[in-house]
Amino acid sequence: MHIFAKLKHAQLTVKAPLMVILCIVISIACAVFISYVLRKEELVDAKREVLTSIVNKIRADIDEASELAASSAVMLASISEIASAVRKGDREWLSEQLKPMFLKQKEEYFVSEFQFYSEEAKTFLKLHKEGGYGEISSLKMVLMANKEKLLKSGVELGQSGLGIRGVAPILDDQGFIGTLGISLLFKDIIKKYKVLTSSEIGVFVDLKLFNETRTLVGQKSNSTNSAEEKSNIIGSFVHIESSNKEKVFSYINENNLKEDAKTEIVFPLINNEHFGIIFYPLTDFNGNTIGKIVVVKSFEDLHVNFYKKILWEIIDSIVRIIIIASAVFVVFNGLTLYPLIELVKRCKLMLHGKNVSLADFAHQRNQLDTISHMIKELHPTRTANDKYIAEESGMENTYTTKASEDDVMNYGFQNDVLL
Repeated sequence: MHIFAKLKHAQLTVKAPLMVILCIVISIACAVFISYVLRKEELVDAKREVLTSIVNKIRADIDEASELAASSAVMLASISEIASAVRKGDREWLSEQLKPMFLKQKEEYFVSEFQFYSEEAKTFLKLHKEGGYGEISSLKMVLMANKEKLLKSGVELGQSGLGIRGVAPILDDQGFIGTLGISLLFKDIIKKYKVLTSSEIGVFVDLKLFNETRTLVGQKSNSTNSAEEKSNIIGSFVHIESSNKEKVFSYINENNLKEDAKTEIVFPLINNEHFGIIFYPLTDFNGNTIGKIVVVKSFEDLHVNFYKKILWEIIDSIVRIIIIASAVFVVFNGLTLYPLIELVKRCKLMLHGKNVSLADFAHQRNQLDTISHMIKELHPTRTANDKYIAEESGMENTYTTKASEDDVMNYGFQNDVLL
């Protein structure tokens, strides 16, 4: 590589620090890349956790609504006066006594239906609307509760849409009389979590089950209804409820709305905006999967924060590289190379016959002090015997106790000394 070719011919004063800095740059770059990968995984995990938390809360609210409907039905069905009125067929008394309570629960707890069924599962009284008495219920929950004479509760698709119901048997001293059913609408839960989570929520039911339910209640589609129904169909599912139908339909298609009982999460990029979509299986009171709960949420704010953190790490890394590089040049040149170069210069002066005192090695206030002391320890008699050795050998007094400072400095700086 070009940079290594240049370093090959560079002096040690440049080569060594650059090699250290290059290693630092590579290390920091690797650290930033690893941080990016780890933060990317954390971002995906965070989005999964948010979507899973939303559907878990929706599921918990469905269970809570189911328990509320069941407990209310059991409480009313256990009142002897109500059982007696049902036994007598006194619709007027039941309506007069229970209609105010129904209206209050409709306002406070979003109760949508409140009706009594006879022993044969025929409609005996509807508090939410008039008429329709004597019709056999098409709801499997009612049919099973009447047949088994047991409490049933949960989610079921009916004539009025997807409901959360509780159906309780009505008993008196003579035995089984009928059942009482209370229903809450699914759409109220959807509205609640749209506001709480800033997401779009849709509910889709299996198309085959939807058609079977319509056949049971005797509904027939005309051309207008058929066109409307077709617009609600995606693959093998039909749209029942949603917080915003147009938005939900713009985010999903038959490729990601799959016909299986698994929870799936996808993170599409729609119009340059990051979204997360979870497809959660919807089960009925029997535990059968009847459709999907779809939650769509924008995660653009999380991605903006993610890129801000990465950008800050890059800026922080650049600042660290600059600081470390400056420190490397200062430390390496000031405390290592420069003292050694000065030492070599003075040694060469001595070899060329110049009289250099060891004290001169320490005129630079750095590691030369230590080097000078080390030399004195290794050669303790060198300076003391310089003059005696010269006289004994018959040589001229070439070495003096201290050479002229001008000679030393002139000679030292006229010769480039490289390591």
